[in-house]
Amino acid sequence: MNQTPTNPIKKTNWKLRLFVIFILFGILVVYSKILVLQIRQRAYITSVSSVLAVRTIPVGVADYGQITDMNVEVGSNIKQGEKLFTYLKSGSQSEEVIVRSAVSGIVKEIFNDLGSYITRDDKVLSIQSDSVRIRSEFPISPEQISSIKIGNETITTIPGNGQFNGTTSLIYPVYNSEKKLLQVDSILEKNPVGVLEGVPVQTKIYVGDDIASSVNNVIAQIPFSIIRDYFNK
Repeated sequence: MNQTPTNPIKKTNWKLRLFVIFILFGILVVYSKILVLQIRQRAYITSVSSVLAVRTIPVGVADYGQITDMNVEVGSNIKQGEKLFTYLKSGSQSEEVIVRSAVSGIVKEIFNDLGSYITRDDKVLSIQSDSVRIRSEFPISPEQISSIKIGNETITTIPGNGQFNGTTSLIYPVYNSEKKLLQVDSILEKNPVGVLEGVPVQTKIYVGDDIASSVNNVIAQIPFSIIRDYFNK
């Protein structure tokens, strides 16, 4: 009985081609695992309530004492960090405290002048701020509180004026654990035109980047005909 002799070269080529197929398939599998589309979405939390806050800011002290130096007068233009007045702490011979402005603006009123004795309940002066402040309440879980910091970006939508970028300027120390609300003040980069204090607005606060990793499931479906033709060469 005659047998067709086996061609060792063709057998070797078949094994080589099978090896190449496995290598290519392995590369495709690895590639499908590392081909990850990371969509970075800026994560914001929207306020449940937000209003244009009072632009006239009262300035007082946390102690009892006597004003020993007054550095401003009504109508003075001041910059943030500028010295406003100095007072001597009650019960102290030499402990003087310098009070500086937290905002830029104009001194609107002076209630207690040089030499006045003041308490922690007294207003010394008031400043009309150059910047528009937004006071908001945000639905923040206890785990998210650490992500709210001074300087976080905000976006405020004012009806009839559009959107305004801003930054957080004050985080109130009291957290409403029952309603899970945190009160935050922000300052707008540009002042809206013709907007009255107390107008309800909407504010979003930036809390970080949500990385939505969506793996591209690359399924290498190699048509059988291609494999058959490849082995029959």
